[in-house]
Amino acid sequence: MKNKSSFMPKPSHQILCSKPKELYLIDLAELPAQLSNNNDKSKLYLVAFIDHFSKYPGTYLINNKEQETVLKKNKRIYKE
Repeated sequence: MKNKSSFMPKPSHQILCSKPKELYLIDLAELPAQLSNNNDKSKLYLVAFIDHFSKYPGTYLINNKEQETVLKKNKRIYKE
């Protein structure tokens, strides 16, 4: 069996940062209803982020996945 890395294409360029809080990698996932622990069956979402420079990870919960909600939470991270 071939090494898995041989199947991954090499990036055409490197993503570089010169300081923390300059670039974040962000992902959004919907939590299953059993984990949301809400009686009203509303959905919860988990936002995960990693600071590209320091590799510092973080997560937080939000009630919807609208752009305004995600940006508002991200502004709190930038202030920290």
